[in-house]
Amino acid sequence: MMFWHIYVTDNRILQQPDVRQQAVDLLSACPILRFCRDRGKIVEEPPGMADDQLAYWVPLRLLLSKPGTADRCPSIHWQGASMPLPSAIIPESMLAESEKPLRVEVQRFGRPVLPDFPSLFISISHSGNFTVLSVSDVLNGIDVQEIRPVRPYVAERFFTAADRNMLLSSATDVSRSSLFFRLWTIREAYTKFTGRGLSEGFNTFDVRWMEHMIVPHPSRDRKDPPRLSAYFTELAPPSPGCCMSAVTLLPGMKPELFYFLPMDETVRRSGVMNDLQEP
Repeated sequence: MMFWHIYVTDNRILQQPDVRQQAVDLLSACPILRFCRDRGKIVEEPPGMADDQLAYWVPLRLLLSKPGTADRCPSIHWQGASMPLPSAIIPESMLAESEKPLRVEVQRFGRPVLPDFPSLFISISHSGNFTVLSVSDVLNGIDVQEIRPVRPYVAERFFTAADRNMLLSSATDVSRSSLFFRLWTIREAYTKFTGRGLSEGFNTFDVRWMEHMIVPHPSRDRKDPPRLSAYFTELAPPSPGCCMSAVTLLPGMKPELFYFLPMDETVRRSGVMNDLQEP
């Protein structure tokens, strides 16, 4: 059974005293333990309690805990989300005990992995007021970006010639900035999918818009492992001033999106931006 959930949080809602206190209490009682290699040693640390950190780890903790854990935080709810994950995906016997730390390993280029849940893949992103967590049993990557003015040399440094030509053809600075971040989120989501982050190089693969496909360039070094092709989806952002894209290994796979936003904000709940065409 394949699934793909994406949890989108407006960090401003975590500034509400009751919501923040419940989030902090949850991670205090049901801890998450991050560990990474630093100078050859394994360093363990609890997650930070900044708003974006809470927005990453609270939904993950709830997803992978046994039923009843969500009762600790009644003010925290992603619209449409059912927690924990269906037992068909993860048997209840495998879900973490509430008091047992949930381990998150941070790999060399920043990819978070769950050593106790090897069949799950997670990806995280944060920009402006928004934080996103992607969870699937298929390899995936996620990126959200707040749209803002961009200096021309950034595209020259990171993008392919085809990308730069599209940007040059944009009629206005506003449309150019929007297109820039559409391209950026697709490309960064792919580098999170591969696990290499920005070291992957944004100009080492092509974006095929009509096929919603990403195809890596052949490696110049025969010793390099083969690089994976992937498929991208542009997603309904939590705000008109954002772009958000996701990448997965399988064609045609679409995520379910769940939003934790202030009550007065609206969003297209379908999640997939079907109206976006090739630039």
